[in-house]
Amino acid sequence: MPKRAPEAEWEKRAKVALSEGDGLTALRILETVPFHAAAQPGFPYLYARALAQMGHSRRARAVLMDLLNRGDVTCDTVSLLGRTFKETWLRTGSTDALSAATAAYQKAVELAPDNPFPAINKASLSLLAGDTASAHQLAGGILQLYQGPKKAKENDRWRDATLGEAYLCLGDVDKAREHYAKVVLAGLDVRERCSARRHARIILEHAGEDVHALDDCFAVPVVFVFAGLMLDSPHRPARERRFPPPLEPAVASEIRRALSLSVSAIGFSSAAAGSDILFLEQMRTLGQAYHILLSGPQAEFKERSVNYAGADWGERFQRVLDSAKSVEEASSHHPADNSVAYWYASRLLSCRALLQAQQLNLDLVALAVWNGKPGFGRGGTASFIEFWNRDFHKPLGQTKPKLEIIRLDSLLGDQGPIQEIRVEPTIYPDPAARTDSNVQQDFRAILVGNVVGFEKLTEEQLPLFHEHFLGAAARLLNSTNDAPMAVNAWGNGFSIIFEEVDQAGRVALRLRESLEAPPGGTAEWLQYGLPADLGISIALHAGPVFSMVNPLIRQIAFTGRNVDLAGWLQSVTQKGEILTTEAFAVLGTTGAPTDFFCEYIGSRSLPRVPAGVKLYRLIKAE
Repeated sequence: MPKRAPEAEWEKRAKVALSEGDGLTALRILETVPFHAAAQPGFPYLYARALAQMGHSRRARAVLMDLLNRGDVTCDTVSLLGRTFKETWLRTGSTDALSAATAAYQKAVELAPDNPFPAINKASLSLLAGDTASAHQLAGGILQLYQGPKKAKENDRWRDATLGEAYLCLGDVDKAREHYAKVVLAGLDVRERCSARRHARIILEHAGEDVHALDDCFAVPVVFVFAGLMLDSPHRPARERRFPPPLEPAVASEIRRALSLSVSAIGFSSAAAGSDILFLEQMRTLGQAYHILLSGPQAEFKERSVNYAGADWGERFQRVLDSAKSVEEASSHHPADNSVAYWYASRLLSCRALLQAQQLNLDLVALAVWNGKPGFGRGGTASFIEFWNRDFHKPLGQTKPKLEIIRLDSLLGDQGPIQEIRVEPTIYPDPAARTDSNVQQDFRAILVGNVVGFEKLTEEQLPLFHEHFLGAAARLLNSTNDAPMAVNAWGNGFSIIFEEVDQAGRVALRLRESLEAPPGGTAEWLQYGLPADLGISIALHAGPVFSMVNPLIRQIAFTGRNVDLAGWLQSVTQKGEILTTEAFAVLGTTGAPTDFFCEYIGSRSLPRVPAGVKLYRLIKAE
């Protein structure tokens, strides 16, 4: 057998990202390697791992099936195939996916009978599917495998996690704890420990036990997403004080106390003077990783949201930025007093944190520093609290996001500092969002479609196109529960504005199905006298947009940089594709499981955006 070449730098970086649970970074690395690197033997399996970790089960299966068809029928390849079907079953409840997962793990067991990994997966699947006898038989076999003459290898890092899960399948929680308590010393990385805890929680829940009974064994981090009041300006009138500088030490102490309740943390925050920087400083002191999202360009953000506080806040701002795992900007221009843009940045930050928690199966805490008073406009701490006070879906193996509040007013009284809020705060109307009766700005989802093949239509076919192609689109929009706020159309294209991201995603899928010919859709255009290959390409984006009365057509029109960006993205979208910006993909993580998800496909240069934009492909959930 030829000796395998040493790992390339891209391979090392991708494996590190996967070990940290950062599937997105791994995908970005793998999808930008040179062609010759992608031809290396180990690339397809590593690529499939990254896809599977991101939840892109269908694409991962396509890569794995190609490997299998080429003769790479190994335990690892077949087991990863089983994992993709298992995730589909857990997400959708599909009995076909359950059967496929069970069959794949059974094949892996046959390929490597002394390997406990496929056996424990098949055992837990059998238990969850109601086949207790098979689960017990497989779990008992695993115990014998580790104790018998043909022991599994002694340096198996997964040994105790596997034995813990086997004992759980047998209903012995105490013995499971004995082994799970050793997984940290065994050297399992964060992603692996998160996976083991998730499996344990799912089995405990299935058995009617406390799902948190074994949490302390795994030492996994908690995702903290943070928002808090800015420090009062030295010139702020005393009667309007919210966060006076003398409270800074007490707030820092309470933030540290909240963080200390977790073994480790991954933080998400902005970096304004006051609560934000205090949170980031505590994360930095504790040696925890954190990500920063600024509402606008760094220099303008610092001038407006940091330097006003004087003293050494500018230096403190730079120090927390220098130690951040990532620093990103929600907009290419500073939102000034526009609270809609601040609300958008806050929501983007929240959804990034939620996405990280979902990828690693981590619990999430939304931590806020608040004075208990309603916000003026949107985008402040009250809006953040309102967002996290909703009823979030609880994925298997996770808990619902928890909202905790450090009350500034309570720090001066007898009331305990950290409380859970159960009533949504009232938010005052925002005069900045409505400068006059004709113009207002709000967050919207934008769909831009292009009719591919329109230029081939003859003069005689144009009436048929309007009647049948545009008619089909109109009937869909008129019948859907995801009613758009506005529709605009021109020769070969149209734009549709929605209130929410999930509405735009569902309609995009239905439009493609109705307007694309097979195999991508169901349209049979030949029967109407139209070209058979007539189709559509769709681009999706979300962000603050202006609405105003267009004096020429005397109708409400939507405009702004985010509308332009959706149009630019559409110009590089191919027939049958539904592409989205990163903002749309991240914002689509909110709430219960949707009918779609977005998979990262790389960066592309767009008109007016030569540096490129991170793009995702929207696909139907399995």
